[in-house]
Amino acid sequence: MANTNPLAFLLNREHADTAVSAPAFSITKVLAAGAGILTPLAALLAARLGSMTFSAAEVVALTVALLGFLAIVTTADVISRSLVTARSAPAAAPLPADGLEKAHGVLFEFQPVRKGILHVDGPDPDVQILAGRGHQLLVAEQGKPLTWVPQEQVTFC
Repeated sequence: MANTNPLAFLLNREHADTAVSAPAFSITKVLAAGAGILTPLAALLAARLGSMTFSAAEVVALTVALLGFLAIVTTADVISRSLVTARSAPAAAPLPADGLEKAHGVLFEFQPVRKGILHVDGPDPDVQILAGRGHQLLVAEQGKPLTWVPQEQVTFC
């Protein structure tokens, strides 16, 4: 027989492959373990109360109360385990205060190449938009080298 620590079992420390990696109190496991104790007690209580009769409305009310209790307990279990896991997970990098991306971002390529107009001082030349990265676009203007320009300076055609 395997050695099982009941406290480690109830706190999710027994399994290496679990969806919740943090030790969280599992209400579902407590209810499952308690069912073995509560079922004989409920049977004994039902035998003692056998002489009592319940109306249909009372049976429905007891059934709805039991289902409501189980729904609340299950919801509390899921929420508490997700909160514990979120708190134990490494924190994501905070966003910059001004909301702008400071890194260059992920490079993406336009397939097919897009046409656009580059807004500069003087006449606005037609350009081909080859790729983008963050808030910049790589444009090709005829007779000039490829350049990265802010996306605000380009209008797609």
